Amino acid sequence: MNLIPSEIELKEAFNALKGIEIPHIPEAVLALQQELLKSDPDMSKIGSILSTDPVLSGMALKTINSAKFGLPRKIESISQATVLLGLTVIKEIILVSALKRALGESSPFQSYIWHSTQAIAVGAKALSFSIEDVPVESAYLAGLFQNTGALILEKISEDYSTKYVEGLAYPVSCLSLENNLYGTNHAIISFLLAKNWQLPEKVCIAIYHSHNESSMEIEDPMIKALIAILKISEISTSHLLHTDLEFSSEASKSLANGYLELATDSYTLNEMNDELIALTH
Repeated sequence: MNLIPSEIELKEAFNALKGIEIPHIPEAVLALQQELLKSDPDMSKIGSILSTDPVLSGMALKTINSAKFGLPRKIESISQATVLLGLTVIKEIILVSALKRALGESSPFQSYIWHSTQAIAVGAKALSFSIEDVPVESAYLAGLFQNTGALILEKISEDYSTKYVEGLAYPVSCLSLENNLYGTNHAIISFLLAKNWQLPEKVCIAIYHSHNESSMEIEDPMIKALIAILKISEISTSHLLHTDLEFSSEASKSLANGYLELATDSYTLNEMNDELIALTH
């Protein structure tokens, strides 16, 4: 089994995109990540880093001051927000803001993808707390980037958004359909975007394989667990967002395989479902 896309798949993907660029990680986000990797990050430096990208800082502050966080007063700076919300939350907000700026957030399909993607990421994060082999941040990143390739594929075909939603009922064969229609699929494009944003290699591999019916051939326990987490979180999110969509037996089988491969407890699954319900309603 190839853990990463083959040369043929990559060539076909770049041909299908017809010159559409896959965005790279912004310098401010890269510098922020490098600072946060230190054992004792400099809080003032974090603010200075983000001040070099006022558009990104503005988007992040807009999110921070939204009703979602319900803060008692308006936050005027990233440094102030970091003290109130903590480094992990700020890092997630900055990353989501940067992705939205790079991929767009104004069209109905873009809004839909961000709504579902952030739910998947939170669901993946909730599942990872009980899995020894999977760091929480890795699960969140995998969920966040899993379907971002769909936003790039939308740029090559007007009917892609419709086909994508229809494909949710067929989480395995949907990639074959995309290959036939568009010459590539969103899992490969998501993998390439994750690589461009310097995500950990195992996270990128899990994204690429996240629509596999089974992960039994993959030996690495972290990759296998991440794939199972993505299956469970994505299919669960799709069920909540599309109550009128008739899901195939393929979806049920993929979800069941995810449960078996992850072998998590019912309490953790209930916690994830509660998180997803709150985010999707």
